[in-house]
Amino acid sequence: LGIEALRRDLAKSEESRADAADQLRATESAISDANRKLRQLAEQRGTTQAEAQSLTGQAERLARQIELQQGQLSRLLYRHFTHGEDDALHAQIAGHDPNQAALDTNFLKRLSQAKADLIADLRDKVKEQKRLGDAARDKSHELTAIEQKQQQARAALLDQQKQRQTLLADVANKIKSQ
Repeated sequence: LGIEALRRDLAKSEESRADAADQLRATESAISDANRKLRQLAEQRGTTQAEAQSLTGQAERLARQIELQQGQLSRLLYRHFTHGEDDALHAQIAGHDPNQAALDTNFLKRLSQAKADLIADLRDKVKEQKRLGDAARDKSHELTAIEQKQQQARAALLDQQKQRQTLLADVANKIKSQ
């Protein structure tokens, strides 16, 4: 009867050992999955941050282009108004074609309107670039938060792995002592 009890205890211990080993394998698999997800999240975060930096750079370049265009427009208008608009009588007295003066004035008006339209378009592009940059930064922050949660889950799995390794070692020692 004593040998039968020992055999039953040994069988239970072997079964406990097998269960602990299965749980340990499952935990190690979960840790591997968590590590893979962390790598993927880090890659996504890096890509998103690079996009945000690129969009910020584009917005800065557009802002500089706006300043350049505004400067050109202001110089154009300044030259036009400081040299004055010769009326038809002054142009004729000076020996200039009054029709050419009217054409020049019309051309300058169209040119200044085109420059103003370009500046407005560039401002719209800057706003869009900033919006996209902000969206990319928000996504990066979101990915960072997810990554932190994944790291916490991974840490919990590592603790679980240690506990199961300890349990497995205890069961193995119990089997040896029997």
